[in-house]
Amino acid sequence: MGNLIHRGKGSWTHVENTIFYETRISAKAKGVYCQIRSLESNPEWTFTIAGFATLFKDGIDSIKSSLKELESFGFLLRARMRGSNGRFVGAEEALWVTLDDPSMYE
Repeated sequence: MGNLIHRGKGSWTHVENTIFYETRISAKAKGVYCQIRSLESNPEWTFTIAGFATLFKDGIDSIKSSLKELESFGFLLRARMRGSNGRFVGAEEALWVTLDDPSMYE
C-alpha cells in the first residue's frame, strides 16, 4: 500500500464516514453531499438547486439526480415551506437538512 501525505491550509469540512461506506450511493452523490456540508456554515450561501449546480461541471439534471439519490438513502432531507397565504415560498427559503447516519433518525 502506498503512503498518503496531505498538505492543506486548514480550512475544514467535517463529514461523518458513514456516507463513504455506503456502497449503494454513487461517488458523484457522495461528492455532492460533501459540497453541501462545506457550505452549511456559510451564512451568505443560499441553497437552491440552480445555484448549487453552478459549483459543478455537471449540469443541473445531474445535480438533481444526486440530490434525489441522497434523499432516497436518507442522507438529505429537503422541504419547501408554505407562506402565510398557503402557497409555497421561494426555493431560496426551502430547508435542506443533512444527516450523518440516517439509521439514527428512523
